[in-house]
Amino acid sequence: MKKDVIVKKSGFSCLEMIYCLFIFINLFVLCCQIIYNINTNLKVEEKKRVLTYETVALRIENHLKEVSDYEIGEDYFYYYYRNHLYYYAVINNYLILKIDSVRYNIIEHVMKISFHYNQYFLKITITDIYHNTYYIEVILYDK
Repeated sequence: MKKDVIVKKSGFSCLEMIYCLFIFINLFVLCCQIIYNINTNLKVEEKKRVLTYETVALRIENHLKEVSDYEIGEDYFYYYYRNHLYYYAVINNYLILKIDSVRYNIIEHVMKISFHYNQYFLKITITDIYHNTYYIEVILYDK
């Protein structure tokens, strides 16, 4: 009797198919986890940015209780607090704070800031480079 040579036909065997499915499912789960982590990190960064804006507004509000003089412009704000000049503006996509002559970059990725005031409130509008707009209101005290 002549032995037939076992020749593999084209295609996957059942064991190879299970192995390939296992690899593809693991790659899919890994990619989904990476995308989820990227989206979560963006949301965390967004929350940090809002908290930073709130912190700046609280600092301004606390200082305004004791200021001797302040001036509010369209895109800048300065005041004298305990014989020091505090100046807020946006330069090169940074919200800066100048205390006397020392400049501090407070928040990055800020495209525009505007200050509007009425009799009792100072409304601060901050637009970042991603075109998200944040509104913060601060109580104005008498000079």
